[in-house]
Amino acid sequence: MKTQCSQRSARFLFARSLAVGAIAFASASAGAAHAATPASGDLIKLSGSTAVYYVGADQKRYVFPNLATYHTWYADFAGVKTVGAADLAALPIGGNVTYRPGTRLVKITSDPKVYAVEPGGSLRAVASESVAAALYGPQWAQKVDDVPDAFFFNYAIGSPLASATYPDGSVVRRARDGMYFMISGGRKRHIISADVRAALRIQDASVLVAQGSLAEYPDGADLAATEAALTDTAQKGGAAIPATPTFSVKDPPSAFIPISGEATLLEIHLATPTALSVNAIAIRIDALTDTHAKDAVDADLGGLVRGNNADWNLANLRLVDAHGAEPFGRKNLSLDVSQDQSQVVTFTGSLPIGAGTDQSFFLRADAHDLLPEGEGYRATLLPARTALRDAATGAAVAFLPATDLAGSTLTSRSSSLAVTYDAATVSRTVIRGAKDVPIAGFTFTAPANTAATVSSLTLQGYGDEEGIGGFLPGGDADNGTQTLVKDVFPRVWLADSAGKPVTPVTSVQLDGRVTFSGLGIVIQPGAAKTLVIRGDCDRDVDLETAPNLIAFDITDSSVVVTAQDGNGAKLTAHGIEPNGGVKPRNYVTIKKNGTADISWAGGGGQVLAGTDALSGTLYIQPKDDAFVLKTVTFTQIGGKAASIGSAHLEYVGTDGKAATATSDFIGNVITFTGLSAALPKDAHTGVKLVLGILPRGGGAVYGETAKLRFETAGPFEIDSVTDGRPYTASDLGGTDFRVTSSSDSTVSVIFSTLTVAQATAIPGIAYRDPQAPVLDFTIAAGDQGGIRIKKLTFQLTPTDAGTAGAGNDALERWAAVNGDFPNDTGVADLVFIPPAGGTKSVIGEDGSTRMSYGMLVGGTPSTVSSTLQSTQGQSATLTYEFADGSEYSIGAGGKLRFQLQMNLATLNADSDRQLTVQLLGGSGLLWTDIPSGAYAARSDAAGTPLSTTVLVRK
Repeated sequence: MKTQCSQRSARFLFARSLAVGAIAFASASAGAAHAATPASGDLIKLSGSTAVYYVGADQKRYVFPNLATYHTWYADFAGVKTVGAADLAALPIGGNVTYRPGTRLVKITSDPKVYAVEPGGSLRAVASESVAAALYGPQWAQKVDDVPDAFFFNYAIGSPLASATYPDGSVVRRARDGMYFMISGGRKRHIISADVRAALRIQDASVLVAQGSLAEYPDGADLAATEAALTDTAQKGGAAIPATPTFSVKDPPSAFIPISGEATLLEIHLATPTALSVNAIAIRIDALTDTHAKDAVDADLGGLVRGNNADWNLANLRLVDAHGAEPFGRKNLSLDVSQDQSQVVTFTGSLPIGAGTDQSFFLRADAHDLLPEGEGYRATLLPARTALRDAATGAAVAFLPATDLAGSTLTSRSSSLAVTYDAATVSRTVIRGAKDVPIAGFTFTAPANTAATVSSLTLQGYGDEEGIGGFLPGGDADNGTQTLVKDVFPRVWLADSAGKPVTPVTSVQLDGRVTFSGLGIVIQPGAAKTLVIRGDCDRDVDLETAPNLIAFDITDSSVVVTAQDGNGAKLTAHGIEPNGGVKPRNYVTIKKNGTADISWAGGGGQVLAGTDALSGTLYIQPKDDAFVLKTVTFTQIGGKAASIGSAHLEYVGTDGKAATATSDFIGNVITFTGLSAALPKDAHTGVKLVLGILPRGGGAVYGETAKLRFETAGPFEIDSVTDGRPYTASDLGGTDFRVTSSSDSTVSVIFSTLTVAQATAIPGIAYRDPQAPVLDFTIAAGDQGGIRIKKLTFQLTPTDAGTAGAGNDALERWAAVNGDFPNDTGVADLVFIPPAGGTKSVIGEDGSTRMSYGMLVGGTPSTVSSTLQSTQGQSATLTYEFADGSEYSIGAGGKLRFQLQMNLATLNADSDRQLTVQLLGGSGLLWTDIPSGAYAARSDAAGTPLSTTVLVRK
């Protein structure tokens, strides 16, 4: 993959102190504070020196190789402290600082590969430019830094980044809602606030933008406060690295091997102070049941080999790292009955491990779907067959311990009751007083060969007061005063997945536990049943200054779940903290109240007298709670409009039906009370304000503008659906009930409308007739009132415009008929066509009508058109303007018909030509809907511009 990166390291000035491993920062001394004794997490320097170090949790100082590395961790040098020489000397060099995970891409000049940086200085090669662009944007190459070859050994090469999956440590902002997440262990952890981002020292330049939903990353625990491992510049995570490479093993999270599922047999850790490579890891798998004499026929289906060399009971053995990669591939056991009880699997390869790393591996296998129940297995790491080599020299590296490291016994679980967390019961936010809240759900799966009856169950409640210090069993006191789980949910019950209760309401104990006994819940063989703990949140619980978080979990199913099999015998349940215990995967957030964004979108435009007009819409968007709008007020700006006769609201009521409410103005204010407008949670609901405009002659004032706005200082009330609490105008404007926008309505009163339409279709073909019809049209008045027409304007566009020579096209010949204007009767005839039985009349130029013709020059008719030569595509206008008292009047609901005839003999005859005629609107059609008085240019003539095109034959 090619990049456009420069050798950035050339920008940095290295001081002589590089001999002891520190980079010189010329600006580091600015604002430096003095610290008597260096503490873990400090940035320190000597007085008079510019070399800056980081103090690790191991009381060693760590070196920044260059300024680029420093700025991935810190935006400036404000926190650098000055220490004495003795204090500095007391801190041994612990190593070099690597790039902060998730901030920049890196490469070295001698290798074209580009790497993403993960925690611990682990590098993952970005497989292609398409992957880089998908994760880091089209300008991804600008995010690449060159790391000097001399410092590249500080990093360890991990598995390649083959697909567009964000590496661990990446901070991603979801574009659709602006939420921030940190990717950790393949999960997304919500960073709950800007304050937390600041505490984590996350810089905007390092944040990636995701256009998608990030649903492919499961939810991890919220980042509600800073965590030491995330801000540890030394990247040691607070763990001590031994002086000698050391192996250790841990028991897997489950003591059971799921039949027909994936099993974790052993967790292996390798902690090393120096960089090395793992070349071989040997693990022995022992079957602890089904013993038989060596070389005898294996008749049963247990052990490592099913039957007599038939199949593996444990297949596809692999070592999986923390990122889910399988660096050594997969292995299978030997199908050899003589090795049914014990086999050694050796994973070989060359996996680099960085210095100061605690690398973890998980030995996993797939259990056969016919593996008998109760089979015991144990995995043991064999140091004698495991090989490590020094990363620099390739020499063999000694490590500890020398003795075998055995894991615990694991048992196939076909005869146990599996308890898992119900994925359908997810985290949610509710308001104090919320009823029937789903808090946590658990799925109980019966063994395949027997029914299960759950008779009792104990759940542990956890609380996180104000969501800042983490969950604790029973309750929490982060803000000084303890809030118990039972304070928030005093009584709970169990329900099925549909929400139907299956137990009586039961009180939560002081320690947060609740026990349900006498259940008798039967689960058929192989079937599953979900139980959800639900409760009513206390209406008056003191949440203090921030929301509280509540979760429930099953601590250890084998202890707190009592069940029997189909024969009534005790049935062991398995599943430890399926919801995560003190780090719950799902929980309920309890807030004091819901919130809502409120906006007023005023309407505009002209409205006919005697009709209703939409003045505007009040939009309310609640969050976390539903509300009911009870009271709302609007103000008429500048005093009450005389044209408004009535006003009403239109909304959807709490019964789901359309509703209206009518009220009157008192002065310039109108208040609606007694409403029941439903405002559903997380919906954008509109309530419409409609004005009744008085009729013409009944009080409406022509041209009057009604300006209304939502009144934030007047009577207002919305009630919480959850607890019934009212919120009034005094609550508006804060963070809970924001008025996000408000635009005044501008509804202007008119008395009638004008509509232009084609009367009859003009034949599309014409000849060079001096009186050829080109446009036949009607002008109609609205039913509400009559209109008067002052001016009609036609735009003429012939295709012969621009013909070479003077007087050789229609535009020039029309201009020469009678001069420019007025008196252009030789250009056109406007014929008035009365209703049937009447006599047509030609509207010519006289004392009551003025005609004017002019070629358009810069959009304006020219007064000297007869001296102009036209250009290709040019147009002209023909205007009829009627004198006061001679206007054409049309009564309410009436209509007049006109026909425009043009002198087409003027078109150039060298070929077929076209003429496009338009009746213009706007200032070209001057009219009014008031009986007398001045005219005003209006742009609301419907049907304009009215256009037709005629083909004129040669």
